[in-house]
Amino acid sequence: MKQWEHRFASDLPLYVSIALGDVDIHLSEHTGDTHIGEPVASGTPIRPGRMQQRRRDISR
Repeated sequence: MKQWEHRFASDLPLYVSIALGDVDIHLSEHTGDTHIGEPVASGTPIRPGRMQQRRRDISR
């Protein structure tokens, strides 16, 4: 679901935030920082107590 979008001017790149569950993803039309096809890394903070639950889920 799109949360918001921002563009400084009509001829400048669009910047958008979307959300899926607890994950927020920021996307930009800006070019020059990376190349098409490069891998993407993400991190998710783990709430206290969730690590044990994840270990049980994985071991099943």
